[in-house]
Amino acid sequence: MKSIILLKQNHLISMLTVCFLLCLAVSPVTSQTLGGLDTEAAVSSEADNPEDDNENTVSDSKAEKIVPAEKPVNDGSWTGYVTSRSGVNARKSPWGTVTGRLEYNDEVMVSRSSGEWYEIVSDNGKCFVHSKYIARRMTQQEETVDKVKAFVAATSNFGGRPVKGGRISSPFGYRIHPIQKIKKLHKGIDFAVAGGTPILAMGPGKVIHAGWVNGYGYTVKVLHDNGLVTLYGHLKKGSLKVKVGQKVQSQQSMGAVNNSGASAGNHLHFEVHKNGKPINPASIQGVTL
Repeated sequence: MKSIILLKQNHLISMLTVCFLLCLAVSPVTSQTLGGLDTEAAVSSEADNPEDDNENTVSDSKAEKIVPAEKPVNDGSWTGYVTSRSGVNARKSPWGTVTGRLEYNDEVMVSRSSGEWYEIVSDNGKCFVHSKYIARRMTQQEETVDKVKAFVAATSNFGGRPVKGGRISSPFGYRIHPIQKIKKLHKGIDFAVAGGTPILAMGPGKVIHAGWVNGYGYTVKVLHDNGLVTLYGHLKKGSLKVKVGQKVQSQQSMGAVNNSGASAGNHLHFEVHKNGKPINPASIQGVTL
């Protein structure tokens, strides 16, 4: 009896084994599917990572040199250039197959954007490049306009008066020096004001000197955003509120008037330099005397 039961159990195990093998034969795992994705979509994360698109992922025999188009294709197109020094892959579609290469600094005609990707129009047709590797190249006219706008903005914030109140005790030009008693070019304008009067920056810029200068005493120099340099001399010891490299804004207080250096009394000696040479502050638009 036990022998009959054992034979039936072995027969059942054999039948189950055969069924399992038949199921495998009927439903094979093909190389065309992977988790419900087709093989083109199931490429490695490294190949689809735009961080790696500056690396050549196609063989030299398959890589096609992309020849950028020379003329705009629509009103919204613009000229850019490749920023990656090792070049960048061009793809058939966003995240699609790599079809060619663009080299560093190649000019490209961008016709539109598609998410993080730019559609590039070339003599070879259309391709897509990740926006990470393309920057816009301004035309000469656009660069000129930007420079003019920056200069106007910097100039419009320059002006006013370096001190409040007081009077002009000595203008710009040749004069008999009050201490040396010789005829000499007075490189700036003197404002006679009470000691301790705040001296004010004439516009936004960066401090390039803050300390002692022979003849001028305690002095502050500012290189302004418009390219001019202003000098404020004969300041009070211990009154300087700025240091070299510090950014200042228009009419910011930087120190106080005194008579340090070669000075006969409390006053601010104020100079303006252009291209390394002193000019008459009165000739500058926006300066109030």
